[in-house]
Amino acid sequence: MLVALSLGSLGVASASALPGDELYAIKRGLEEVRLGLNLDPATEAALLGDLADERLLEVESLAAQGRNEDLLQGLEEYTAAVERLAGAVEVPSAQGADEVLDKLTRHIAVLEQVQTHVPEAAQEAIERVIERSIDAETEGRPPSDTTLEEGCPGEPDCGDRHDRDRRIHMANQIAHIYDVSPEEALAVFEGECTQDWKCVRSYFRAQGSGNPHRP
Repeated sequence: MLVALSLGSLGVASASALPGDELYAIKRGLEEVRLGLNLDPATEAALLGDLADERLLEVESLAAQGRNEDLLQGLEEYTAAVERLAGAVEVPSAQGADEVLDKLTRHIAVLEQVQTHVPEAAQEAIERVIERSIDAETEGRPPSDTTLEEGCPGEPDCGDRHDRDRRIHMANQIAHIYDVSPEEALAVFEGECTQDWKCVRSYFRAQGSGNPHRP
């Protein structure tokens, strides 16, 4: 009984802890206990979604408080949560795969907002997290009729296949998130944005396309 009460007290005390706080390790440990005690895959998928939301809130709080060193740890924690959540796309859940993927898309919108309010070093870290979130967001989605095909069939030299496929992959993802065509995204990337995906996202936001999932 005393152990249960102690754990309950620690849970309450650590609930608002952020990366860099003394109680944060306890908070994360209790979360892992909850995951470990869960035996239902569908419930686990929902819990992973809740934890990814919590990691994102921590990133927002750290950025708002100007705790830039701790923000880097928070971004690492968030990336790990996204990796786990992406795996939940394959698990039948009460939320459903579409809701999991839409959650990731909303997260990208929040990260873009945070990115505009932090120093350059943190911006670069957030950029990497956004790209991983974009990857996770689209991994579980079936290709649409407008999706560009990857690969270089019929070409004698495919030495640049990886770079070409990466560009097409990102163009398809950007197209989904900002409701434009992959060809438009790729044209902006290779044209005025001189192969900078952050610039491409900023371009479509400025054009009014925006992220329709922005909170």
